[in-house]
Amino acid sequence: MAEERWELFWSLSFALHRDAWAASGGFDEAYAGYGGEDTDFGQRCARAGLDLRWDGAARAYHQHHPVSRPPVEHAADIVRNGRLFAARWGWWPMTGWLEEMAELGVVRRSDDGWELEDGDARG
Repeated sequence: MAEERWELFWSLSFALHRDAWAASGGFDEAYAGYGGEDTDFGQRCARAGLDLRWDGAARAYHQHHPVSRPPVEHAADIVRNGRLFAARWGWWPMTGWLEEMAELGVVRRSDDGWELEDGDARG
């Protein structure tokens, strides 16, 4: 069964045929640092009419690395990349993280989405 919620796509482990890759346009290199590129790629795949399917039996290995939740050390990247994404797709990704960081006083809502608490709208 095909999944309709492309906003759930993360590239930690995925596979697609080279023709599907070409149809999607691949990852946008305008995203810098951390966050947003996977969600953008998912939207590109959806726009190309590709199917998203989950395979719980697939095996993948991901190199261990420390994580933080929310990833406050990436707040500037998340705001910058979120702004790029919102300009392209009309909605903000990573809102769960942004809302958690707002509770911590790291970011805040602004008239056009989100910005760093220090007022740096560039992220």
